[in-house]
Amino acid sequence: MISMLILFNAQTRLRLQKWYVPLSDRQKRTVIKDVIALILTKPIPSSNFLEYKEHKIVYQRYANLYFTIMIDKNDNELISLEIIQRYVEILDRYFTNVCELDIIFNYEKAHFVWDELVLGGELQESSRFEVVNAVLDQDDIQSTTMQNPNEDTEWNDVLRSKGIIPQKEKEITEEQIIDIVERTVQEKLNKNYLEEKTLDELDELEDEEEERILAEMRRKRLAELKEMQGKAKFGRVLEITAVDYVKEVNQAGEGIWVVLHLYRSGIPLCSLINQYMEKLAAKFPTVKFIKSISTTCIPNYPDKNLPTIFIYHENELKSQIIGPLAFNGMNFKLDDFEWKLHRLGIVQSDLKRNENSDFERDARIDRVEEDMIKTIRQGLRSNDDSDDDN
Repeated sequence: MISMLILFNAQTRLRLQKWYVPLSDRQKRTVIKDVIALILTKPIPSSNFLEYKEHKIVYQRYANLYFTIMIDKNDNELISLEIIQRYVEILDRYFTNVCELDIIFNYEKAHFVWDELVLGGELQESSRFEVVNAVLDQDDIQSTTMQNPNEDTEWNDVLRSKGIIPQKEKEITEEQIIDIVERTVQEKLNKNYLEEKTLDELDELEDEEEERILAEMRRKRLAELKEMQGKAKFGRVLEITAVDYVKEVNQAGEGIWVVLHLYRSGIPLCSLINQYMEKLAAKFPTVKFIKSISTTCIPNYPDKNLPTIFIYHENELKSQIIGPLAFNGMNFKLDDFEWKLHRLGIVQSDLKRNENSDFERDARIDRVEEDMIKTIRQGLRSNDDSDDDN
């Protein structure tokens, strides 16, 4: 029987754990610490099997990750090693060239895969195809049952109370709009320039101004509320294929901004941007955030151009961000993404940044560039002086 599964990297960072024996948190931390120490301190040219108290440790290293399970002393080590190999193959098939970042950002998927493979510490399904299909079915169920964060449901109320989704903005009623208008009219009527008016003139002016201002402000406010309610209908990232492209992108609707991310699993920067899009979609529900596997949306799309962002507005391509250099590589931050969309006029951000720059610059880099420019200029002056002497 398998007692434990842990995934950790060469820097001893724990990435995943699963237990099948009842232990306290302190005991679990002790076991994990001992097992990691045993594996990382053993000589390199040795077997993948270790003894630990009344158990045996079976592990295999893939790239920077150690996949490790703890089994009973009487269990077959080779079968356990084959289970690890099968688990990695399934992860690689599901994520397409799995890497450590896939496990970090999608740890629940790694749990789903393991639970389909192993149940109660025993192997329950050895077919890679069956396990992958089961996890994909779970993804379909999850996507179809995903709720709109702006809906009034008990589940959304629980999520708001935990701070998982933002609080819903209070709707302004027609009575409140009338109160606002009446206060505005009253303030206008109380201005100094009215003090010299006669009573008849004030009555006439009050009737005209109050009626005009009231009608105009009510019309504008109701139009704004209707427009906001009509646009704030997204709030999450939609996954599409080539079949859905025309409907979801070209026919998104009047006044709707569409942010499309072409990605591929296994590229760390693509995974990072997908995480950022989920957060930005919840923050800006009037913008339609879409993602699609690059080759599914555009056949033979080169991986060197990933990640790619296409921005559409009313069936017209307004901007595009192509390749890792355009995103500042893995230094790309959530605020950078939000600020980029702000500069393109897609969202209204409250960030305080340089309006002429997409990314926050390190002050040290600025100083280095200034020193380089000074050095070049001094060299040019020196060359000019030497030419004059000659």
